Amino acid sequence: MALCCWITCLPARGQANRFSIAPKPTWLAPYQPDLARRPDSKRIAEGYYQLLFEEQIQVEQKSTYRHIIRQIVSEAGIQNGSQVSVEYDPAYEQLIFHHVLIRRNGEVISKLAARNFKFLQQEEDLDAFIYSGTYTAHLILDDVRKGDQIEYDYTIVGRNPIFEHPYFHTFYLTSYEPIVNFYKCLIADSSRHFTFRGFNGARPLQRSLHGHDAWYEYKGDVPVLEDVDNAPSWYTNFPFVQVSEYSNWKQIVQWAQRINVVKSMGPLLRNKVYGLKAATGADRTAYMEKAIRFVQDDIRYMGIEMGENSHLPHTPDQVLAQRFGDCKDKSLLLCTILRANGIAADMAYANTDEGPILQTYLPTPDAFNHAIVHASLDGKSYWIDPTIAYQRGTLATLATPDYGQALIVNDSSTGLTAMHTRQAGEVTIREEFSIPDDNQQHASLRVISDYTHYFADDIRNEYASNSVKDEEDNFLSFYKKLYGRVSLKDSLVTVDSLRSNHFHSVELYTIQDPWKTDSTDHDKRVFYFRAKAFLDGLSPVDDAQRKAPVALRFPFRMHYTATFDRAEDFPEEAKEFEIKNAYYRVHFRPELENDEVVLHYDYETYTDHVPVAYLKQYIADLDRITGLCYLSSTQLDDRAAGNGNLEKAGNTLMVNYLALVISLLVLGIFSWLGWRYVHTYRDMQEYYGYAQNLGGWLLLLGLGLLMSLLAQLEHLFNLPVFNYMEVTKYTSNKGMQNGSVTETFMMLQLIVHLFFFVYTILLDLLFYFRRDVFPRTAIVYFAAYVGWGLLECLLVRNHPALGSIGNVYMMLAWNTVGALIWIPYLYFSRRSRETFLLPHVSQLEHGRRE
Repeated sequence: MALCCWITCLPARGQANRFSIAPKPTWLAPYQPDLARRPDSKRIAEGYYQLLFEEQIQVEQKSTYRHIIRQIVSEAGIQNGSQVSVEYDPAYEQLIFHHVLIRRNGEVISKLAARNFKFLQQEEDLDAFIYSGTYTAHLILDDVRKGDQIEYDYTIVGRNPIFEHPYFHTFYLTSYEPIVNFYKCLIADSSRHFTFRGFNGARPLQRSLHGHDAWYEYKGDVPVLEDVDNAPSWYTNFPFVQVSEYSNWKQIVQWAQRINVVKSMGPLLRNKVYGLKAATGADRTAYMEKAIRFVQDDIRYMGIEMGENSHLPHTPDQVLAQRFGDCKDKSLLLCTILRANGIAADMAYANTDEGPILQTYLPTPDAFNHAIVHASLDGKSYWIDPTIAYQRGTLATLATPDYGQALIVNDSSTGLTAMHTRQAGEVTIREEFSIPDDNQQHASLRVISDYTHYFADDIRNEYASNSVKDEEDNFLSFYKKLYGRVSLKDSLVTVDSLRSNHFHSVELYTIQDPWKTDSTDHDKRVFYFRAKAFLDGLSPVDDAQRKAPVALRFPFRMHYTATFDRAEDFPEEAKEFEIKNAYYRVHFRPELENDEVVLHYDYETYTDHVPVAYLKQYIADLDRITGLCYLSSTQLDDRAAGNGNLEKAGNTLMVNYLALVISLLVLGIFSWLGWRYVHTYRDMQEYYGYAQNLGGWLLLLGLGLLMSLLAQLEHLFNLPVFNYMEVTKYTSNKGMQNGSVTETFMMLQLIVHLFFFVYTILLDLLFYFRRDVFPRTAIVYFAAYVGWGLLECLLVRNHPALGSIGNVYMMLAWNTVGALIWIPYLYFSRRSRETFLLPHVSQLEHGRRE
């Protein structure tokens, strides 16, 4: 009775939001987690971990139960883990909370109070102009302490009625955070027939019978989800299991036909059709073009996807009247307009992310995230995306993205259809440099860009979203990062040819002080050229050991040209070459035209990814073309004119002053630590006033340490991090070589080598003065150097920017041989024990005074 009164007295807002408090359901399968287990401490983030995640689904009752225990392990967990949030859709779901508890030192504290819940309508897709109507029930817990366990469970009752009776679901067997106890269970009448399909090594759900019900259970460990950079949108690396009562795609077509019905056109829509016919006469091609333009441009994109309208489109008359709609609204409107003039047009469901692999999935209505149109006219078929803004051109040149496969909604459709859309067009960029013979005059740069078809649509949309001033500022910033003191010489000029769907732009810049003095040879001046506009079109990867494919822009075709109004001698590496395989084509061609240097770069993709088996070759190809995108022209300072020499930029050193500053700072810190270490000493009782002179094999050790110091000094100066051009080759284009990671590794490599350089100086001093701490210090040195050598080999193999793998292997081999010889000698040799006995001089004086 008390419980009933409590529920009855819930605030009105809770009732309006379909929220209540009640005991847990009786249909649950029993599950007993092992709460004594602990996760790998290295995996714990944000100060807490999931001790339990339990999810049970009762199909007939349309109910989902979740039970969660969160373990707070630090102060950060108090901040990050002291809130309870549940998202649901009150249009068809009811949220029932059962418990909210804090367990502390054997005490159980209830925190469940309806008045403390806040109901927030947080539209996560609002930036994409989509309103879903979902709510978040939010509870902020008070008095949470380190070591607490936060436990809560709830049930969501209801299922979107648009999906009717057949059941489907996806069980994701992974998490972004460690879960110690993981349990999922699907409960349904044993007479129902489900099809299960696992992906990425997912274990199957175990079936067992319990009365009239069948339980499908999964329990055990789940991997922590690790994101993969620059993988195709369809790629997944985590296990999951699909379940569906649908047996084929035809059943999905029949479901889609039931919810995409247009009974008749209202007066507003009939008038629109009449106007289009009047404007185009008997030309149905022109009619179709005008209809597409109208739906794309005059019906703005806005999705009101509350309740059934997540998949049920609004009527075409309503969409036309309100002048907005989402993909399914706009597609159904366009189909209706086209059919009104005898053009066959059907809704088609697509998946913009996973389209290329849709055929591997079980048939379900939620396999799609987008709606488009498939139309036929005069024996030709067309794929049309009514949501594309600023699409131009003719019907024959319509450039619709290839979403892989789509499900056409009509009577004859029985399965997925490959889209095979038309050529997407291409990007052509020409950069024309006019470089004076000295810095008394400024250099000029003219950039001519041409975009056709799909790329013209894309760039046209960009210009429509930004002001011309914004575009000028963006382009100017781009070239300032490449060439330093750059200013806008004239306003940006654009020409948009709508009928041919060709977008043309011209940029004019002034480059001040184009020639830089070579830091290694003050008699030389250098102009550094970077084909970054070309590199931005390529896909970044620098880890040959990755287990995921690399995404390619597809379809994509680009021709980039750089011209220089001066005759140059090409570097030996700058010879014409072409790389062509099943995935991409890269072509480089240098030539002289009328005393001008012209560099041609071509890139074209044939698929949307590079498979894992081809990654090593792809990285090698990428490194080859990257090297030819960073070139430099050199000339003598005392020469007023004449031909220069074009060479790879990496061959000319431009000092990275940031690395120099860091080196000086790190050297100072390590030197101070070394000085402190020199003053360390052992117990004076071990020193008896006599130590042997340096001799025997120790002389060979001393000579080796001195040679090691010289070798390390040379290696330090040759580190790529000191060459600014070598650094920017991999880091100025963040999309090209994962620049931030590479730059971090370059700095790490520098710091470690500085450490061993100072360490070697310290060893030489301890050796010369026969210090008592020398043997143990040298043993640690040899072991640490071998360990670092192994790690450096791994880093250099995966990050070519760090140097030559051959040099690193050679250093590792020498250091390993040295360690195998000198570590046992220093540890077991009597000569070593009788030689290195002297404490620091200050300790000798202290001993004499005592």
